[in-house]
Order: sequence, then structure tokens, then C-alpha cells
Amino acid sequence: MYYSNFYDDSGVRKALKYDLIHTNEDNQILYAASHGSKYCLARGTVFVLKSIPRYGAKIKGVIIRSCWIGANIRVLESICKYSETSEAYGANWVFAYKHVIDWMPSTLIDLSILNEIFSYDIPPYQKEPILNSFVKALSIFNPGHEIATSVRGLRKTIKETIRLIIRPAGPPTIYDATIELINRLNWD
Repeated sequence: MYYSNFYDDSGVRKALKYDLIHTNEDNQILYAASHGSKYCLARGTVFVLKSIPRYGAKIKGVIIRSCWIGANIRVLESICKYSETSEAYGANWVFAYKHVIDWMPSTLIDLSILNEIFSYDIPPYQKEPILNSFVKALSIFNPGHEIATSVRGLRKTIKETIRLIIRPAGPPTIYDATIELINRLNWD
């Protein structure tokens, strides 16, 4: 585990450029936690997340534990795209939240996901193992439990709050797998 603080865009870039690319492990999970909105991460912009493929060729999965980031699907997809600089694709999956999340329930969800992902000797890169990992991690939760608040002040459930973006290894297809995940969990 590597730890780095960030407070703005330059801090995120420094963490990616100096802390994460000088590691020995070929498979990394990036867990970014901060205050956020659809367009801000800490005191910076969410667009700094687009630099993950540039510096983080070893990053296979990303959990963004910030409010509203999951509502910005373009930024989440950019985390998985190809980078000319690193000559590699970005993450194989990104998990985020679409609303203002409650601290404790979202932390428990994140820990369950990390526990499941870290139980593999080699992290899953293909669609089925990625989805199966998230199904297993989230199956212990009640989909109707309210864990967030919308922009309009309405309480939102786990089912309404999570977002999962997948880019399986191989083809450059990046897609929102949230509905498929919910269906596999029988949360509909």
C-alpha cells in the first residue's frame, strides 16, 4: 500500500507521476478519497483524473470515494482510455458514486470491494471476473438502503448511487456496466 495526500490538481498529478509509477507491483488499485462534485475533486477539477492513463499504466482498477464524481461518466471513461504518453490503456474498471454519499455506508462498500479485489492473486481484467468480483462484494448489502442525497435533497439508495465503468483487457471498449451489475445482483 502506498499513501499520498492531494489537495488540488497538482497534488493528484504529483501522486500519480512520482508516487505511483515508481512502484514494483505491476497491478495496482487506486483508491482516491476526497470531497468532490461532478466537476471538482478536493480543491481541483475532476479533469485531472484523465491523467491516470498517462501516469498509471499499472493501475488496473480505480475507486473514487467522492460525492457526485460518478455522475460525470465522461471523466470516468477517460480513466480507462489509451494514453499516447504511456502507450498503455488506463484502468480496467472504475467505481464511483453519483450522489452526495454518507461516510460510513460508502466506506463499508469500498472496503467490501477492496477485500474482494485483493482476494485474487492476479486482479481480474476481463469482463466476467470484474463483474463477478463486484457482484460478490456488493451482494452483502441491501440495495434499498439509503446511503446518499441527491442535488434536490432526496435520499438515494445504494442501487441509485453506484456506478461501475469497465474496459476489459484487450478490446478498447469502455462502457457503463452499472445496469448489468444491478441485474446480476437481482436488485431490480
